[in-house]
Amino acid sequence: MDGFFRLHDALHADEMDYDTIVIDCPPNLGLLTVNSFVAASHLIVPLQTAKFSLDGLKTILDTTRTVQKRFNAELQILGGLITMHNPRTAISQAVSDPIQEYIPIFETRISRAVAIEEAHLMQQTIFEYQGRSKVAQEYESFTDEVIGGIQKG
Repeated sequence: MDGFFRLHDALHADEMDYDTIVIDCPPNLGLLTVNSFVAASHLIVPLQTAKFSLDGLKTILDTTRTVQKRFNAELQILGGLITMHNPRTAISQAVSDPIQEYIPIFETRISRAVAIEEAHLMQQTIFEYQGRSKVAQEYESFTDEVIGGIQKG
């Protein structure tokens, strides 16, 4: 049981001077991810517009409910972030609509962009690599939405 609280305990061990900590988790629900859920106050679920995202969302929701019941009643799902979005495809809309039945979706969608992969390859953020690109602006807009959502409570 203690294994689930390692990150939580590390973040709360001393009075740390931070406003926000962002924990980027692997796309699985192993011990590291569950540790993050136990330590977090809010959860953002990145989702691609693909069928497997719907299937994975149900698993994430089940895990979130378990964490809320057993370890962290304060954990809230802030919303889903649609990534690799291509508004010209029917599948993007076909998958986005059912997701909204389960969790709120951020208004901002992150476009499919080669610049993201290139920035990753160059070990740079999108803001360092192409700070004025459309996808960088989308991430900036998303950040504003997240801050607004957290402030609303």
